[in-house]
Parts: sequence; structure tokens; C-alpha cells
Amino acid sequence: MKDRFLEMASNAAMGIGLLENESIQWMNEKMSRMFGFESSEKYRDAALSEFFASDEEFKHFRQNIFTKLPLLNTAEGEVVFKRNDGSKFLGHIKLSCKDSGDLQDGILINISDISRIKKRKEMN
Repeated sequence: MKDRFLEMASNAAMGIGLLENESIQWMNEKMSRMFGFESSEKYRDAALSEFFASDEEFKHFRQNIFTKLPLLNTAEGEVVFKRNDGSKFLGHIKLSCKDSGDLQDGILINISDISRIKKRKEMN
């Protein structure tokens, strides 16, 4: 079952990652490409804060999105991320956990690049 889940997550159309102790333990290839990484394995154990465009953006994420996770077992919002080359993109992040009482046990992260969608809406 675990192997089947990993295979499905690896081929998902959105970026999927596993966060433990505020560091990335696993990410699928879509997330790796989204952030401009050569390999998802290279960034194992990277701190989550490294993926945000600025310290202020990470602070916004912690105060306005992450704090909702213990209450609802899920939380989501829009944040600005940075790619490996330093460029930035607007992303929609959704977090979910199986045990809101123990967030160190693992948090599933879904990230979608919504930059183009946002631009289209602004143009109309």
C-alpha cells in the first residue's frame, strides 16, 4: 500500500511533499521541478523556510496558515515562494496532518503554482 501511494504521489500533477520537524523529508518530481531543483533527493532535510521568498513571507505563513493546522487538521493559503534560481512565484499551499496533536509526526504538503491563473484574473 505504501509503495502504491508513493507511486501515485510521485506522478501527481501538483507538488507534494512530506514535512517532519519543519524540514522536507520527501517531495515528488513535480515539486522538485516547480522549485527548479535537479533532484528531489538533493533537498531532503531542507528547512521549510528555505522555500519561501523572504523571512516576512515565512512569518506570514506561520501566523496565518500554519497556526490553523492544529485546529482543523488542514490549512491552506497563498504565499510567495522562491525557486532555486532566486525567481519567485505565487503558490497555493495546503497542509494536512493525521494527528493535529502531534505535528511532528508528519504533515502532507500540496503546492500549486498559481502565478499564471492570478495574472489571467488580473487581466480580465
